[in-house]
Amino acid sequence: MRALPLAFAAVTVLGAGPARAQSPASGPRLFGSDETPAPPLVPEAPRAVRLDYIRGPGAEPCPPAEVFRDALGARMRFDPFDPNATARLVVTVVREGRRFRGAAEIRHEGSVRGWFDALGPSADCNALMDALAVSVAVELDKSSSTPPSPGEGSPPKEPTKGQPTSPPRSFLVRLGAAASLSVGSAPGVAFGVTADAGLRWSWASVALEGRADFPASAEVKGLRLTSSRYAGALVPCGHWGGRWGSLFGCALVELGALRLTNDAPHPTPASGFYAAAGARGGVEVVLVNHLAARLTADALGTFQRSTLIVDGRPVWTTPAASGAFGLGLVTFF
Repeated sequence: MRALPLAFAAVTVLGAGPARAQSPASGPRLFGSDETPAPPLVPEAPRAVRLDYIRGPGAEPCPPAEVFRDALGARMRFDPFDPNATARLVVTVVREGRRFRGAAEIRHEGSVRGWFDALGPSADCNALMDALAVSVAVELDKSSSTPPSPGEGSPPKEPTKGQPTSPPRSFLVRLGAAASLSVGSAPGVAFGVTADAGLRWSWASVALEGRADFPASAEVKGLRLTSSRYAGALVPCGHWGGRWGSLFGCALVELGALRLTNDAPHPTPASGFYAAAGARGGVEVVLVNHLAARLTADALGTFQRSTLIVDGRPVWTTPAASGAFGLGLVTFF
């Protein structure tokens, strides 16, 4: 006769309505027992954060911290950044082959992990980080309905008339310098220097380059010829890389001037227009943030050739092909 009350008790439990959330003090119970612990509570979205922005090796073409900060701030109804905030927003972007991954997490006081999100892989790092900024803004905006604690957060930004928010920058500025060695553009091997300035996107770049070759001499047909060259070049490139840096291939169009002198009894210096086009290959290896070493090799065809004439006879003509090697540094910001 005791089986009936037990069966009735089991039916009563299994037939109960939906389970209700219990207070942390009581904790969840399984059929009236206290054996199951309460799940940890996830901290609420903070009103203010400090930004820790990390770009891994190979992710230098991605937007810098200032651009991400502006992109996030443009989507907020209040200023979420406070250098004295106890919570941190940790944003990380890394490169995996030709693609990028981004992640963001909120770490509360005592390194307690809260909200987390990860996006990617994506070939467009600018679009990836812009989407991550949207995700972070949605999370942080949840705290906008809660009044800030004393000393926490900043008052909402008042819009300034006539000063719209600038869109995030989608490129990096690059500056480079190198030592060079040229063969075929002068009577002898020529040493020189190059300097360049340009723009870099995630997989492409374009730069303007200046070159100056120091005077180079060689014996040609009994005469000592000395030449120097000054040129400018347009250099569009494609890049393929990883965490360590990138390989790149470029088109190269070079225009300039070639000056020749000789040791004849009555030497007549000559200057000629120089023009060449070809290809460049190279490698960039990341040394530290915003700085990489660069090695290049050029192969050029000369389509504007000059001839040095001494006493009515041709002595030297610019070769139809030339090459150059360069080793230097490049910085980006």
